[in-house]
Amino acid sequence: MSVWEELRERIAAGNVAETLKLLESLDDAGRREAARELPAYVRSRDDESFWNSRRSIDLRNTQNLALKAAGAACLPPSAAATWLTRRDLRVWQIDRREREAVLQAASRRPDSWRADVGRRIAGKLRLREMESWEREGELNWELAAHLLVSTEEPPVTNDAFVIGWLVWRRTTPRGQDPFFPAFVPAIFEAEGVGARLSDERPEENGTWSRTGTWLGKLLSAAEPADSAGTPVSREALLDGCVRRFLRGGRPRDLAWFVRLHQALEPSVEESAGRIRDYVRLLPTAPPAVAELAFAQVKAVNEQGSLDEGLFAETAGALLFRPEAKLVKAGLIWLDRTARARRNENAVVALAAGLFGHEQPDLRERAVKLAVKYAGKVDPLTAETVREAAGVLPGTLLPLVVEAFGAVETAEPEAPPALYAPVPTDLPGPISSPAELFEETVLHLRNHEMGWAETERLMAGLVTMGPSIIEELQQYVHDHVPYLLNRSYADHLFGAPFLVRILLEWSTGVLRHARHARKKAKREGRADPDSRQPLHQRFIDAVAAADHRRRVRSNHQQRGEKYPAPSRLLHLRFVDAAAHLGDPVLLATPTSSTGHVDPDVFAARLRMLEEAGAKPGTYDLEQALLRLPGGVSRVPALDGLASPAAALAREWLAAGGLPAPELTYGFTTIKRRRYSWSGTTWEEPSYFHAASTCESPLDSARLLGTIAPPAKAGEGTGYHGAQIPWWPSVLPSHRELTAAHLLHHAVSHAHGSYDPSTVLPALADATGPTGPATAAVLLHGLGAENAADRAGAVDALLSFAAQDALPAADMGRLLPPFLEAEAFPFTRLLPPLTEAVRAGAPLWPFFAEALPGLLPASGAPARSGLAPFLALATATAEMHRVRTPLPALSAWSPASPASRPAKEAARLQRTLALS
Repeated sequence: MSVWEELRERIAAGNVAETLKLLESLDDAGRREAARELPAYVRSRDDESFWNSRRSIDLRNTQNLALKAAGAACLPPSAAATWLTRRDLRVWQIDRREREAVLQAASRRPDSWRADVGRRIAGKLRLREMESWEREGELNWELAAHLLVSTEEPPVTNDAFVIGWLVWRRTTPRGQDPFFPAFVPAIFEAEGVGARLSDERPEENGTWSRTGTWLGKLLSAAEPADSAGTPVSREALLDGCVRRFLRGGRPRDLAWFVRLHQALEPSVEESAGRIRDYVRLLPTAPPAVAELAFAQVKAVNEQGSLDEGLFAETAGALLFRPEAKLVKAGLIWLDRTARARRNENAVVALAAGLFGHEQPDLRERAVKLAVKYAGKVDPLTAETVREAAGVLPGTLLPLVVEAFGAVETAEPEAPPALYAPVPTDLPGPISSPAELFEETVLHLRNHEMGWAETERLMAGLVTMGPSIIEELQQYVHDHVPYLLNRSYADHLFGAPFLVRILLEWSTGVLRHARHARKKAKREGRADPDSRQPLHQRFIDAVAAADHRRRVRSNHQQRGEKYPAPSRLLHLRFVDAAAHLGDPVLLATPTSSTGHVDPDVFAARLRMLEEAGAKPGTYDLEQALLRLPGGVSRVPALDGLASPAAALAREWLAAGGLPAPELTYGFTTIKRRRYSWSGTTWEEPSYFHAASTCESPLDSARLLGTIAPPAKAGEGTGYHGAQIPWWPSVLPSHRELTAAHLLHHAVSHAHGSYDPSTVLPALADATGPTGPATAAVLLHGLGAENAADRAGAVDALLSFAAQDALPAADMGRLLPPFLEAEAFPFTRLLPPLTEAVRAGAPLWPFFAEALPGLLPASGAPARSGLAPFLALATATAEMHRVRTPLPALSAWSPASPASRPAKEAARLQRTLALS
């Protein structure tokens, strides 16, 4: 047995220890032989089937470890570094002995080899693999670190290597860590350090572990009395924190450095030496960093070490921060320092710059600060105040007039204009088989295509799908073979479902053709269909009634438990599969709202009639539901004699889908709540809409009938991927679509649908709105995901621009939603703030909501009430609302000095203006 054959046998068995023994005994010739054979051996392995069992997975893992050891022992430096970091030699579990075997195999190489390979591996480390659970990343980092330390090479300070050091040397004592002196400065330079250390927390007593956290280790190293390991100067740590702050970054990336800076507790002298850097941080740094910097500035100022230029720069930066907390802190600081520094003119001028602030409480605080020092300012500053006061509301303007004299008021600004969405025409039908194949492949690769693109593709597959059968067969076989797997068939929806039916039936047609050809050959005659193209044979086979019956019987039942809009979509795709080869589909939308142009609909019906084809039942009914409201007659339909045309004329003459009878209320559903501590039962309350509908169309009755489910998840299933289509299924009935969304949310409260796409699509449609629309908007505004809240704001503004915003219904529903804990009140405030700034006419919302949100007399106010009242004041000022709210007058707050009480009083004063 040759050296390579023996080595290959041990590698194939996954025996790392025996592989290492053989490698240690190899001479130069044996190592060269192994180096030649290793790449070919890896290429010859089966990389598909080893996932079939746990045993084969474990074997592949140990084989990869043995191969890494062999590469470390036999390959030259460049090839070895590439070999050890190959993706197909990844390991996902490793014990100490196996890791030591790989390290030992590399340790026997010359110093120059180890230094070169160590540097190369360190440069190849992937930042995403520097996680405590990533065994491949751990092995590569340990290998690079071992090789560099063994040759006394200077450490590599790239981001990934530094992060790996932080992950796998967290508990190593400083005295035993050769990288500690060189890597401490790198902590403040490498990207990703803050995010990786953000989970470090102090002990229960507030101190930091000196052995289990990097923050504690650095604090320990900076203590003068510490003698265990390499010391680190406080100046180096403070300078590193400030440098990191100045580079900027996300709040999460900087939070660990903020905690380190706070734990160092810099003295006034230490802060004074860095005061210019702290002031530079104030305008744009994340809030936590800005608060830290402001604390240092205040400490230096109290010692009298802050010059006038830095004082003015600090005040200007703070007063124009977006965070109300920092602006308020800046105003308080100005008030406290005005007399001490005798700079009343500068303080009042800075306060006047906030007269136009959007937050009423900050605006009022700025006015009171200016009025407080009115007798101390010079005429030029007083004129500055009078000029700035022109934008003040009527509740604050008299205070400035009394203190500074007459003010020339500006004409009140009109609320920002809102623009309704303009429907756009959708692209025309797919025009060629080549374009159809390209679009189909794109869809099979990307399942995130929108409803409009998928509708267009469905129409193309029906009309031209048979002509691309051969190309599709080859593509599916090469790239998505699972599409034809029987066990996968029940999970297909949309275009992939049509492609499967297309290929499934084309296979049957080919099989039938082969049998016919063999039979004709046996009987000594010619096959009359032998020259007929495959796509024509397919069309002839599909046109047979037997095909359509079998498609419907095989696939219609699968959608019985779907939500009604998704069920209709499924029935339409089954319809399309039964009509492959027809000249056109009727229901393909022509507008971005989901509507079908009446004249286009009539032209499509004429095309079918001239071809002697009948439309699918659900294709026709969906087309009728997509005709715009208010159209009672389409002249182009008058000359058509088909039953479909007659039904369309009757439908239009009757006014289309009648408005369903909707009833609203709250329903209690018993559901399981899953958590780490176990499963519990809860009975939350949900707002629900039920409806009934009488119509000659099966589809209309399906969509128009909604009954409350008896329990969570009853008979629906999860269909989030199809829900963005729902507004286009009923493009003239937004309230009914919203009722279906509520019905689905009752069954799937968590992750039931994507408001960021559904709500804007709902706003783009047409039709009346009401409590159901109000409910889904509130759910969107209170959603956990920021993108969902942003989509809800866009939808709200779109509804408002169309004068279709159910603001009063939203207000009436908000208190019971909060009582049912549908979402936290505070989560609703940022999107509401955006909507108010954009000019949304939300006063009916606030007027209806406030009576139910104000606490009982003497009771504490709920969290979030004060900013909610401030938004109501801003809305009343913007839209010049002067209608008093009796509930405000009747409310007796528990503490008249509390912020909710002050905001309520401010709102009352605003509403009482003439």
